[in-house]
Amino acid sequence: MGTRTALFSRNQPGGVFSIQDVLEHPGDIWFVDSNATTTGADSVGYGKSPDAPFLTLDYAVSQCTASKGDVVYLMPGHAETISSAALSPGVDVIGVAVVGLGKGTKRATFTFTHVDGNVIVSAASCSLRNVLLVVGVDSVVELVDINATDFTMEDCEFREGSALQFLTAIDVNGGAANAADRAVIRHCKIIGEAAGPANAIELGEVADGVVIEGNWISGDFSTAGIQSGSALTNLLIKDNYIRNVNAADWAIELTAAATGLCVGNRLAADAAATTLDPGSLMCVDNEMVNAIDRSSIPVPTTATGVLPTGAIGAASFAAGAIDAAAIANDAIDATAIATGAIDADAIADNAIDAGAIAADAITGVKLALSAGEKTTDGVVVTKTTAALPQTAAAAIFTVTGLVLVRRIVGYVTTVIGAVANATKLVGNSTGAGASTDLCATVELNAAAVDSRLEITGTFANAMVKIVDIPAAHTMATPLVIPPGTIDVNCAGSDGGTGRVRWSVTYVPLEAGAQIVAA
Repeated sequence: MGTRTALFSRNQPGGVFSIQDVLEHPGDIWFVDSNATTTGADSVGYGKSPDAPFLTLDYAVSQCTASKGDVVYLMPGHAETISSAALSPGVDVIGVAVVGLGKGTKRATFTFTHVDGNVIVSAASCSLRNVLLVVGVDSVVELVDINATDFTMEDCEFREGSALQFLTAIDVNGGAANAADRAVIRHCKIIGEAAGPANAIELGEVADGVVIEGNWISGDFSTAGIQSGSALTNLLIKDNYIRNVNAADWAIELTAAATGLCVGNRLAADAAATTLDPGSLMCVDNEMVNAIDRSSIPVPTTATGVLPTGAIGAASFAAGAIDAAAIANDAIDATAIATGAIDADAIADNAIDAGAIAADAITGVKLALSAGEKTTDGVVVTKTTAALPQTAAAAIFTVTGLVLVRRIVGYVTTVIGAVANATKLVGNSTGAGASTDLCATVELNAAAVDSRLEITGTFANAMVKIVDIPAAHTMATPLVIPPGTIDVNCAGSDGGTGRVRWSVTYVPLEAGAQIVAA
């Protein structure tokens, strides 16, 4: 029976006797702390204890043994300023893990004050975790340059300076095809919202098996949050939150035929059409939003077999919604509604009633009912006159397009003045046709409040005046009314005291046709 466990004892020179976990510390352990200038040094004999540490990351890595799993710990508060390209720390020993300790601004911090300063990863199977990288001069070319395979970066944060920007935060490159295969960038925060950055993560060369997962990226990126012009293979971009505030530029843009998966990303940009360019990735559950206080929509915006041609495309979505103007005539037709796509549970009570649905489809004509209150007979529009016109005609309704009027009703709300006035309704066409009396006159002399006025639909018949009692629907013949106005015409003057509330019930006969109060 085996007797080994994952635990072992270590008596490290300069340190205390301890029990270690071989999974975390298979090789040597090294400590780095820039604050220990009196007790530490970049020289042999130091680095084995946090009380006698090395002072720089670059020296610590140089003391590691390749392929043994050495770990370098950066103590809380450790800080390095990269003031020239020559001072760029290199992770150049195979299999080394660099781990920053501390939280927030007390994490190990690298501040870049030279445009060509960066952290260079040039050895395989290394990792970098929990460090803070800060821009200290404008237009730093790149902060982390990944030039080796199987590198992992986790829980790191990239911060802009005050109006100071990086051009690229992380460059997965390698200088040649497949030189940075299987890089993993996970749970990092990259912020570059002042003007200047090109991208947060650039996949600059062909690579296989790269994973970009769970990152928060926000900036004014002139290219994209994640960008590549290379045909990567087996790429996974998953569960990232990416916001690009640069107009007409992308959250994710893969201009070559990269293959793999793009899954569960939440994206923000100014337009759905320029949010996600997946190359040739298969896309699952990605969404975008282009304005505050809006719900997201899926991207890419089309999927063969889900949305039939001519159904609801990208152009139908205005500011994150579908409004009346976004639905063209016949844009939603019978072929656009798959069997079961709209079922009984999907229709709110009275949201779509019998009068609104044609035999085959919902057309632009039916959508025009939104101009007023819908009933089974059509749309009702109401106008209360300020006063009966004085020996003249006055428009009460404006007609746009061709409509079918089913009923016109006037309701006296203020007693009519005691004077003969011979009142009628007139259809006043703005086209080539002449104005037409819609009824013969009725005498409204001293008509009482609650008197009701109706027309029959026959031009020669006088307007009917009814005392406010139940009565049959008077208008037996609907009227076809062209564009123009519906006017009330009075022959006499009542002193301006009378008021009538007029209501018209109509059905549009063409797209966009409607009646509104004049």
